Amino acid sequence: MPITTRIHEGIMITPPAQLTGELARYFRQEVLAMIPEHTGTLAVDLSHVEAIDADGLSVLVSLHDALSPAALVVVEPSPDMQTELERVRLFELFDIYYQRDPLLESSGDTRTGPSREVA
Repeated sequence: MPITTRIHEGIMITPPAQLTGELARYFRQEVLAMIPEHTGTLAVDLSHVEAIDADGLSVLVSLHDALSPAALVVVEPSPDMQTELERVRLFELFDIYYQRDPLLESSGDTRTGPSREVA
């Protein structure tokens, strides 16, 4: 089950540091299973992602498609992640927050790091 943090009008999920291969496919399955019962913003915290491959990128596209017409929010992509999103032009699909503070402040949560709370 992905790590989740409650944010204003939704949740933020934290994928594994290696968003590749089998881990990416498992993460997609778990998050897509949450979507039918989810309302509000869905944000993906990429600050801890160290590696991503085609499977990991396809997870982001799948989440975007499943949420449509609502937007998928990508939070704190590392410089390497930002470069990869730009390389494959996925940055055009997502709302990108370079700081998590606006999302957390809206909910009254002042933590600066991800919680270990599982919703």
